[in-house]
Amino acid sequence: MNGDNQIFFPPFTLDEVNHCLKRGDETILLRPKTLAVLSYLTKHPRQLVSKEELMAAVWAGAKGVDAALRVSLQELRKALGDQSNKPRYIETVGRKGWRFITPLSLRISESEEESFHPFADLGPAHRMSTFRVLARSTRLTLGFAHKQFLTFLNIHPVSFGPDFSFSD
Repeated sequence: MNGDNQIFFPPFTLDEVNHCLKRGDETILLRPKTLAVLSYLTKHPRQLVSKEELMAAVWAGAKGVDAALRVSLQELRKALGDQSNKPRYIETVGRKGWRFITPLSLRISESEEESFHPFADLGPAHRMSTFRVLARSTRLTLGFAHKQFLTFLNIHPVSFGPDFSFSD
């Protein structure tokens, strides 16, 4: 992410460059490791992140960090006003890990005006324009729907070679 990008999940904004979490104009103070846990979860939205994966990403090989991870998750839930039994942001998947479940937007400063990209892919291809993300998802959806429709009609698409003709 470049220096002007922020991850937005209403009413919060995660600014990784300035290492802070904001709620509106209020800056929420978090320990660096707690902020790193939030950052990692938001970079993997709606994906199950295991304890081992999170510890390797945030504590990079340190031993005995189970308690530190637990404390970081408690701090995040408190800061976000989240509850483990009724999650709005971080879902706990019993004995498997955690998942960031809130829709994310990527806020990009463009010279003097800001734009929001609510469908931005925050994974490896996060630089893709909103138009390309929408076009790709629309193409996949229409392709899937077309295939489902043909299957429903019990029609199987057949492709014929260039030499094929209907005459004998």
